[in-house]
Amino acid sequence: YQANQVARGLRTGKTGIIGLIVADIANPYFGKMARCLENGAAKLGYQVMFGSSDEDEMKLNQLVNVFLSRQVDGMIIVPVKNSQQTLFEIRKQSIPVVLIDRYCDDYDEDFVCSDNFEGSYLLSSLLLKKGYRKIGAFVYTTEVSNLRDRIMGYVSAIQNGYPSESLKDLVFEVGFEDIEERLESAIKTAIDKGCDALFFANNNLGILS
Repeated sequence: YQANQVARGLRTGKTGIIGLIVADIANPYFGKMARCLENGAAKLGYQVMFGSSDEDEMKLNQLVNVFLSRQVDGMIIVPVKNSQQTLFEIRKQSIPVVLIDRYCDDYDEDFVCSDNFEGSYLLSSLLLKKGYRKIGAFVYTTEVSNLRDRIMGYVSAIQNGYPSESLKDLVFEVGFEDIEERLESAIKTAIDKGCDALFFANNNLGILS
């Protein structure tokens, strides 16, 4: 005999399932996060249903609708850019939501994330203390909070250490499409501009470099 979780949910109002949406489950960072959440949920008698948004707001919305149809008891979501409307729709369903890794502007709900500004500030300051003066920074996009805060931390450190240093041409947004080719081109441009150190705003960019 196997219990039908949806039927049980109709009877009890609880399915024992939590929906988890990350940016990319193939990314080791999100894979480790998902595993830890799965282990923690299991201790409380919950199962976790996974999905990857691929940083796409339409796919995020589709996954949310799937989870809603499965009557999950709650959701843990890594938000993508322009995902506020989807999050507001979940709120209308009175389903608990916790954002993870990033917060979302104009969306006042619980979130769990690192102090990305401080981490980047300390890292950039360390590079300056080691004698590097022209540090190129690489980021997918600054439209999600964690990457935006990391670049802000980098900029603040450089401006505090060398306020005369121009950062106009040292921050490279490489986007998600054709990432390897774009990153290779951006790194070449940074080196041609005389950069003596490189700052990558997330693990994937560092690995691909």
